[in-house]
Amino acid sequence: SVNIVYPQNSLADAVLMSKAKIYISKADYTKAIETLTNLTNQFKDGIFTDDALFMLGDLYETKLNDKEKAKTYFEKLITDYPGSMFVADARKRFRALRGIDGV
Repeated sequence: SVNIVYPQNSLADAVLMSKAKIYISKADYTKAIETLTNLTNQFKDGIFTDDALFMLGDLYETKLNDKEKAKTYFEKLITDYPGSMFVADARKRFRALRGIDGV
């Protein structure tokens, strides 16, 4: 696998993102989350990191019904990547989840 042989290769984050999307398309959310988490941990400054955080929040909210974890990922995206194109949606989703909890 490319990402094992060349873990810091410029394509490795793209490979992880592609793998995550394949897992999602197969409804293998556990593997998708594992892959996206690896991407966010290994490539903190990568071009897919904000996207991966948004996808993690979305998976936890919509597929796994874990609102707390979803909030954590949306909040991390908002805080750590304020210039991301996903921030506006993440903020809306975070606020909606916070409202559900009554906090």
